[in-house]
Amino acid sequence: MEYLPQPPATIEAGPAVPARDDAAVYAPGTWAWRGHYLWRPGFWIGHRPDWVWIAARYVWSPAGYVFVDGYW
Repeated sequence: MEYLPQPPATIEAGPAVPARDDAAVYAPGTWAWRGHYLWRPGFWIGHRPDWVWIAARYVWSPAGYVFVDGYW
């Protein structure tokens, strides 16, 4: 497990482009660790009926932050 420094505050401002169809789900942007933090913009993904999208996030621990990528 990789423990990371605290990520910067989000700069997410919502979708920059409209959804490709009514069934798309927006995955918000997040910071990605690549030896330092880089912004990963949000994107639209296809809807999965009866599933819930959980957005990417950082979870705090006493040893540092742990990145949990988005998932269904």
